Amino acid sequence: TLKALKREAERDAERVVRTRAAGSSGDAITAVVNPPSGPRRVAQPARPAVYLAEVADDLDETREDVRRVLEQHEVLLLPDTPLPREALALRTRVEAELPRTTLSVHLIGSLYGKVPPGDMRSIPHAQYDYAGLQARRLPEGCTRIVWLPRALDVAMLRSAAHRMWVESIKL
Repeated sequence: TLKALKREAERDAERVVRTRAAGSSGDAITAVVNPPSGPRRVAQPARPAVYLAEVADDLDETREDVRRVLEQHEVLLLPDTPLPREALALRTRVEAELPRTTLSVHLIGSLYGKVPPGDMRSIPHAQYDYAGLQARRLPEGCTRIVWLPRALDVAMLRSAAHRMWVESIKL
């Protein structure tokens, strides 16, 4: 997936840009990002962006490992600062950042996570839901990748909300 994101970003950097000339009869002017004559200016491809969702405490180290690998592949990671801990501010922030990405990664473990004031879902659960809404809302969407440990026993999860959420994902 990372290789495909990088190839897509490189193709975008080389695409032809079409704009309308102001005050013209509507004819399109074509501007090539790398013009064939004169000194060749190589456009830097945009870094692919991935939304790496915040996790419950049990997966902090795993998330950090994933973050390091993605950064080694020169992926722009969002969120780039800690998320707000209040429901409305959290939603606003996540919904603003998801459209900048083509992939969201959600690591779900044995703990449900903190539930922000004003919501009934944990922060990881809310991010997962917002990414799903984003994927349905936009035609180009955002692909969601969900990671669950193989050994995760749904029946042993302490929170009923967490059990229901994990069961809905496994379907």
